[in-house]
Amino acid sequence: MEIDFLPYAFKWFSFFTIAVLFAGIVAYGVLLLRVFFGNDVELKAEFNRSPAHNYGLPFSALASFGLVSLLEKGTTETLRFGILGFEFEGPSAQITLWVLCYAVFVWSMVKARK
Repeated sequence: MEIDFLPYAFKWFSFFTIAVLFAGIVAYGVLLLRVFFGNDVELKAEFNRSPAHNYGLPFSALASFGLVSLLEKGTTETLRFGILGFEFEGPSAQITLWVLCYAVFVWSMVKARK
């Protein structure tokens, strides 16, 4: 009798991915708390030296996720769109929209700094 380990591998891989993502968010939150409420002057100076990298990129990712999530929850139909001859529907549309929103946010930060 052969056991199929693929569903178990996907289950553990997804759990591991979510755990690492959660740990990263918690670590970034602790770092922000130390920057804003801590007494470490060197950490504050280092963090504020490049605000576009330290604040802009993470918050761009959150804003992109929020936009795509609101778009998904705001409609009863499946999310679908076409761009450059490609059709995206369902989860692929959400991922593509998130990447496009993130790229636009980062591009606008680059343009604003010049």
